[in-house]
Amino acid sequence: MSMNSSRILGPSIAGILIGIVGIAGCMFLQGLGYVWSIFNVFQIKVPTQDHRARDSSILHNLLEGFRYCYHEKTVFAMLSLAAMTAIFGQPYMQFLPAFARDVLYLGPGGLGVMMTAIGVGALAGSIAIASFGTSKSRGTILLVAAGLFGLSLCLFALTKSVPLSLLLLAFGGFANALLMSLNQTILQQTVPDHLRGRVMSVYMLTWGLMPLGTLPIGMIAQSHGTPAAVFIGGIAVYVCALWVFFFRPSSRRI
Repeated sequence: MSMNSSRILGPSIAGILIGIVGIAGCMFLQGLGYVWSIFNVFQIKVPTQDHRARDSSILHNLLEGFRYCYHEKTVFAMLSLAAMTAIFGQPYMQFLPAFARDVLYLGPGGLGVMMTAIGVGALAGSIAIASFGTSKSRGTILLVAAGLFGLSLCLFALTKSVPLSLLLLAFGGFANALLMSLNQTILQQTVPDHLRGRVMSVYMLTWGLMPLGTLPIGMIAQSHGTPAAVFIGGIAVYVCALWVFFFRPSSRRI
């Protein structure tokens, strides 16, 4: 919730700062924020513990983690969904400036409002997750959220109305918050203790695949326009959610 709250406050403050100190000055202040974050990380004291993975080589540990991710159907489905979302869904954030300028005819302030709308939806999604408690239908909720996220991107790509765009961005932020949080939670609860670190490392690698999607989607945006690129990304996420829902039924029973 704190991360999603920052997605509301950050763009709002950035829109004001751009008007005062310009884009370069705003990015410089962002850089100082990272320096402050690094300073805080150095204050963390982590106790050393003995781990089972230390008895084997790094290569053996990595291969064991990858083999588990591949053979465990539920884990493989969750990682596939995370990868497809990172490759085809998340790059829409990089295209928001072009979308705001060329489709909605908005300036930096309007872009900040669009980013804030995403943050508002994501914060609402975080609150919704907290309200689930010990719900036994998390797998179904996750897959529905993934499908709704892809669908919201498709509808956002087709609209030229500013109010409707903001509503769809908020709804997409809501669905994306459910998707990301539940996916990560399900993985951590499903994986055995001695493999959790390696499986979560594979999960984090899926986010490193985002540039692979940004390149082809960027080429589509250059040749056919930003809305077409966002629409295709949304379709890919939606189809992946349907595939997991129908062909990995064990995921629905989590």
